[in-house]
Amino acid sequence: MNSSARCLALIVAFTTVVVSVPLKAMDRLPVFLSDNHAETYGWIARTVDPDSPHTLVLVDAHPDSTCVEHSDELRDGLRQVVNERERDERIENWRKSGRIDAFSWIEPLLPLPLNRVVWVAGHRFDADRKAVLLGEARDSIDGRLGFELRSSGSFAKRWKTMDANDLKKWKPGDSKVILAIDLDYFADMNQARREREFEDLWETALTWPGLTGVAVAVSRPWQHDDRHADELVLMALDAVNRTRGARVELDLSMDDRPDHSLKGDRLNKQGKAVPRWDAEISSAGLKALLLSTRNEWRVYDRARDWSRILTHWADDLPEVALICDNGSQSVDGVWRFPVRNVPVLRMHAPVGMAATGRVRWHLLTAAQSAYDLIPGSGLGKGFSKHPGRWIYQKKTSLGETSDFALSPEAWGSVRCGCGRYIIGADYETDHGWLPCREIELRLTEGEGFRAGLSECFQMPYAFGIALAEDHGSFGVDTGWGSDCSNYLVHAWRRSGHPLTWGDPGLVRNQLLCIAKDVTKDTRVPITLEQIRKGVAVDFGGHMAALWEDRPPLGVLDGNDLMVHHLGGLPEVIELRNLATVRPAFKVLVPQGSRICRMAVSGDMVLADVTEEDMTAILTLFRGTDLVLANLEGVPSTHAGDKAGKYDFHFPPERLAWLGNAGVHVVSLANNHAADGGRANISAAVDVIRASGLGVVGVGADALTAAQPWRGERNEVKLAVFGACLVDAPIAGKDGWGVLHLPEHADALQVAMAECKQRGELIVVMIHWGDEYSQAVNEEQRQWARWLTERGASVVAGSHPHVIQGLDWHAGGVVDFSLGNAVYPRNLGNLGRGAVLRVALDESCGIGECSTVPILVK
Repeated sequence: MNSSARCLALIVAFTTVVVSVPLKAMDRLPVFLSDNHAETYGWIARTVDPDSPHTLVLVDAHPDSTCVEHSDELRDGLRQVVNERERDERIENWRKSGRIDAFSWIEPLLPLPLNRVVWVAGHRFDADRKAVLLGEARDSIDGRLGFELRSSGSFAKRWKTMDANDLKKWKPGDSKVILAIDLDYFADMNQARREREFEDLWETALTWPGLTGVAVAVSRPWQHDDRHADELVLMALDAVNRTRGARVELDLSMDDRPDHSLKGDRLNKQGKAVPRWDAEISSAGLKALLLSTRNEWRVYDRARDWSRILTHWADDLPEVALICDNGSQSVDGVWRFPVRNVPVLRMHAPVGMAATGRVRWHLLTAAQSAYDLIPGSGLGKGFSKHPGRWIYQKKTSLGETSDFALSPEAWGSVRCGCGRYIIGADYETDHGWLPCREIELRLTEGEGFRAGLSECFQMPYAFGIALAEDHGSFGVDTGWGSDCSNYLVHAWRRSGHPLTWGDPGLVRNQLLCIAKDVTKDTRVPITLEQIRKGVAVDFGGHMAALWEDRPPLGVLDGNDLMVHHLGGLPEVIELRNLATVRPAFKVLVPQGSRICRMAVSGDMVLADVTEEDMTAILTLFRGTDLVLANLEGVPSTHAGDKAGKYDFHFPPERLAWLGNAGVHVVSLANNHAADGGRANISAAVDVIRASGLGVVGVGADALTAAQPWRGERNEVKLAVFGACLVDAPIAGKDGWGVLHLPEHADALQVAMAECKQRGELIVVMIHWGDEYSQAVNEEQRQWARWLTERGASVVAGSHPHVIQGLDWHAGGVVDFSLGNAVYPRNLGNLGRGAVLRVALDESCGIGECSTVPILVK
């Protein structure tokens, strides 16, 4: 039995029928960093259920096991409070008075929320040394019992000591674990060794299903100097930054409380100040990392304003980006290329930095090939031998270059064909080596559904990925990984079918069954159109997709190649082998029923043109059920209120040209909506509607401007919106105006949600982007994600006056700019437009889709 069959056997053993299990949203991994572990005491006391037993794994050169005088008072004090504020005040008072210190913070947390401690005291010890260390720690933790009672008695048996090699073999099971790392553990190691040991430690800890939090302490007094401390902090935070699902909190306060540790007392007696870690004067490399995560990590400081500090740093350390020499980023920020057209990656030479040109490149890959993101469900345990919960990405060196560029040949040895590749870099400057934010490439094969499958080939298996959320993206869109059903959902969403993330049972209910009780010997007829849109086989507890229809063509049988994702990286396998364990299956395809054929054009300007200028688009509108256009300018005899560079108001009788051309709905959500005067927008709307055209994107207030045009074509229900991002009169501020983002985002979201409830397919005509630029900007990508993730099937852009290109996201299609449809010849922008032709299916979203250029004579 091959690996795929063994994995399938495991899932069969779990359940014969997949039941949709209601699960809460996926937890994040809290990570806390502060000057010393006395702050870790406060973090645990604030964030951990005081009555829930946890194991503390302490990685530390010292046991921090000194018991506290009258520690029962501290235990009771954490629980007997009126509110969180009173608790926080008590913790602060204990810190200032020295009752809680960096060497005495553990004992007051025993026996709950800590119920046992595993102290990792070093890399390797023999049995005798471990026994000595264990005895010292146990004596310390019970040091006051001889003359002071403690309600919970002795803690000695709750303490265990081991070395780093023991920790790799240690199995906490599903018990809750808090990992506390003191960077003084690595203080006397050289750089190569400490990086290797920290990597091993971090990778091991992230496999513990019950890991509920991580605390990192700098312990500056035990570091050689500030630079040494910075290097250790950067090492730790770099690993945290490569951990998907981490929620990071940094306490960057300068610790001004007493330090009565061994090192602190020694320095005090010598009349020397106890050194503290000061992040404000950290190295350029650490500053660059904190800048790159400023919108993701929470920073706390009792005295300083870190938003001001970070802004000041940004002036000296401009962010450096990696780009590709050709192509452009997709809506989701990913760069996609055919696998046979791998691009050159390039770093823009940083402005204002004395960069030498030397760049160290690296590839990020998941440390494991399978993960169980929801271990509490119990359903994912069998998909991999030892599945981790938290996805950690390891670095693989791609070498060094001296010209800011990485050629495809330079990293060809680590490429495995199609799939997802995340590449990062560090560049050399007079401030040392600085990090650059990673770039994500997806190398694809084929188009549509097949391309969506192929771009996930290097992703790990992540059971429960449907519950993942990261920076507003969900499921496989997070880039964390995929599982059997959501692997297919991703491919369908990338090709215009807005399926919902979920387990096989949920996905099955969104598809059409064309054959059931099928075996590997059955021949199920399938068409080329079905293959193009995606054919799935459903084993009940597992799903796979047709990858290649082998002879005999036009039938699904055991000969055909399938692709599936189960317990490792995606795999291509013959159907006969995949069906070995569970021979009976169903064949599923996206549902399809009634279709509306729609055409959308870009900017239409009826000022300074003739009706003959519209002839180029007439043939492109033929054979469609609905035609939409962005109308630049308004029907009015009045000029605009302010003299602008262009005023596109036009005689109202020209609206008949639109009707004659077959246009049904126009959007006025653009920067020319007031070309007839702001006070006349309402009258212009009345004139447009009286001509028989629908009009969207304008109103007296946000609610009115966010109302869509509603219609039905071939029994397909449609809702069309207009929206604007560029400078324009905004509805509601001073009267009539356009629906403007972000000001009217809430109103638009509510209106779109109502459309989804009514079963309407949503189309948004949006005015955005940079004029005369073929490059899509980040604001366009951001709002394209926002619109498609809220249910827009089609997003059609205008304003740049040039064509920008097509993309897919969340089951919707995005045409960033359709350029000019009808435009004055004297402005010299003819022949720069296209018409988007889309077949909208009421059941499965986008059918056929193409952008057809407008040929102007």
